[in-house]
Parts: sequence; C-alpha cells; structure tokens
Amino acid sequence: MAMPVKEIAKQKIDMLSHDDIMELLGFLNALEQKHEFAREENHGELRHSLEELRETCGVDNWDGYGACALHKESYQEALRLLQYLPTMFPQPDVAADPDGTVAFEWSNGPRQVLSLSIGDHGELVYAGIFEKSYTHGTEYFEHDFPRILVEHLQRVFE
Repeated sequence: MAMPVKEIAKQKIDMLSHDDIMELLGFLNALEQKHEFAREENHGELRHSLEELRETCGVDNWDGYGACALHKESYQEALRLLQYLPTMFPQPDVAADPDGTVAFEWSNGPRQVLSLSIGDHGELVYAGIFEKSYTHGTEYFEHDFPRILVEHLQRVFE
C-alpha cells in the first residue's frame, strides 16, 4: 500500500536542517506571493468586464430579443466567485445570459469548452465539450471553486 503524500512530506521535513527549513519557507512564501499577484491581476480585468456587463445588460431587453436585466444578486455572486477562480488556467470570457445570470466560458478550440452560469444564490449550472465527450450539471458555490469544475477545466486545457 502506498504511503500518503502528507506522511512522506512529514518524514522529509523532519530530515531537513533549520537552514533548509528556512529556505523552504522562503520559497513557499515567494510562491504564494506570485500566486496572489496573478489572482489580483486576473481579478482586476474580470471585475472590469463584470462592471461593463452590469452597465450594458442592466435593463430588460438589453439584447433586443427580450433578455432579462442582469440580476443584481447574480452579479454579486459572480464578483464573489472571482476570488476563487483557479489561476492555473487562462481567464474566462464573461458574458450575461438572457435569463439574467452571469456566464463564464473557457475555451481551447471549438471542441474544448467549459461554460458555467452563476445564479442568484451561488447555483453554478455548467456544460462542457471535450472533443467527443459532453458533460453538464449543477453545483453550488459556497466558499471554494467546486473540484469537479477544476477537473473539467483540466480536460479543456489538456
């Protein structure tokens, strides 16, 4: 039976000298700062896109075909979701759906796409195409980006 990764890491850390541990902590701190910088950079651009959506799609019939105005709650949930989007993937395109929700879409070609819409109460409705495979479903967003959606994004960008 394979040893759990945490146990292996603990054994290796126990073998390190004080200087090695300090160097490792410095490396982890630099990695965390780099991750936070990437997250903030993505947030700014996506936040700007969401603000433009709110202005453009904030009234009924914004598309000329009877679309609902962008729901204030959906907009707020989309802003909250930004904090949890994985930074290891390219930024999604952001759009308003005709039902008043906010849509995020990641694409890596015509048959490598994941689209999700976030509703008023953190409901994430998604659909994906991965070459010849398809998926769809509903997840609820509370305090973390759902793992199943990370797995689907990995399929889009593999």
